[in-house]
Amino acid sequence: GVIRARAPRAEVCADPFHVVAAARFALDRLRAAQWQRLRAEDPPGARWLRGARFALRRGAGRRSEAERSLLEELAEVNQPLYRAHLWCDQLSALMQMTDTAEAAVLLEALIQEAPTLGHRRFEVLARTLARHRQGILNTITHRISNGRIEALNSTVRLISHRARGFRHVDNLIAMIHLVCGRVNVELPT
Repeated sequence: GVIRARAPRAEVCADPFHVVAAARFALDRLRAAQWQRLRAEDPPGARWLRGARFALRRGAGRRSEAERSLLEELAEVNQPLYRAHLWCDQLSALMQMTDTAEAAVLLEALIQEAPTLGHRRFEVLARTLARHRQGILNTITHRISNGRIEALNSTVRLISHRARGFRHVDNLIAMIHLVCGRVNVELPT
């Protein structure tokens, strides 16, 4: 609301990391629910599913060969979880797309499919994606991410923490410029 009031022509974008993180969280909740069910029915299967946790979390480009083979086995052993995993990978790929029209079609298909994935978290996620549809499409159009801002915020918090706080805000600002700025400091030799 504040952005719309102060900058009426601004286009609000959704952060790609948080969109994909919400999907991965829903996938992890589905995996945990199935693991709980399998603990009573099939303890060895439950242990195996528990071991698949990190392979499911890792992005497609960062998976090892062992994780890829584990996911192939998951396709045979647990089709619902594998289907949800593929859905998450598609959402991740959507956030990398460059054609907004294609992305809009895929996003609509993902929103429609999410409630069928077997966990209430996916139903909630479908509503969230539908509510923020335009922000997601704006992100694809403008290729904007919060990554740099979040990294800077983390650095500023670390500066403040290491100093145990600052008596004056000017000192904090000076340290931020020193650490984060491209200031060349000539030290005496």
